[in-house]
Amino acid sequence: MISGEKKFPQLGKHIQAYSEQLATVEATLAAYLTQVTSQLRLGQHFSLVKWRQLDGAVQRSWLQMSWQTAGIRDVSWDQLKQIQQQLMTTTKSNGTLMLAHGWQIKWSYEEFWWQKVDKTLKTTGVKAGDVVELEKQYFVQPIGQVTWQTKPTTDHLLARFELRADQLPLIRRPWQAGDRIRLAQGGHQKVRRILIDQKVPVDLRPQQMVVVTKDQEVLWVEGRKVASLPPVADGIELYLYQQGEEHT
Repeated sequence: MISGEKKFPQLGKHIQAYSEQLATVEATLAAYLTQVTSQLRLGQHFSLVKWRQLDGAVQRSWLQMSWQTAGIRDVSWDQLKQIQQQLMTTTKSNGTLMLAHGWQIKWSYEEFWWQKVDKTLKTTGVKAGDVVELEKQYFVQPIGQVTWQTKPTTDHLLARFELRADQLPLIRRPWQAGDRIRLAQGGHQKVRRILIDQKVPVDLRPQQMVVVTKDQEVLWVEGRKVASLPPVADGIELYLYQQGEEHT
């Protein structure tokens, strides 16, 4: 039997030349994406603002390369496009999407990153993400018993929120790198900075809990600081009370 190269000698040369050109293109792309990584990196996180400025094809290629480097496998093409679309949505400041094998990608305002869920649970020692039950009593250091209500009571009012239906349910979880809280005077403050300013011991900081909306916007750094949210038309009112003290 005559091989293809012997029967068509030029074919083999063309295939070899094409393979070499393809290898050159792949090496050039890899080098370029490595440069992109250095431009996007913010410590352990990446700049969402700069990533959004990239061409769409470069965005996807960079995500694929970065996940492969991190050991994240089995992300489908449709899932990749969904993640790209979510990261490009400027109206949603916080969010989380699950990837394969226990990985998740998270974004918060100007940063995004990925992490292994089971690793987070081991390092915090606290269950990640409990739905807040209305009228249930929660013990919060250092203020004591608190409760979330949908109508006024005679307890001490800590905060009142107006939320959209798609922001519920509320979730109580340990704070995470990148968490920020909206300030009354405008802008945001990182939860990490709040803990530093209030001189919370380093070994106690991983135990700090926050209450967040369904889309991961921080409403309350428990016992420390409340977010100031703009009013929502026809929003759902929620009240946060400290029990045992009347409010006026």
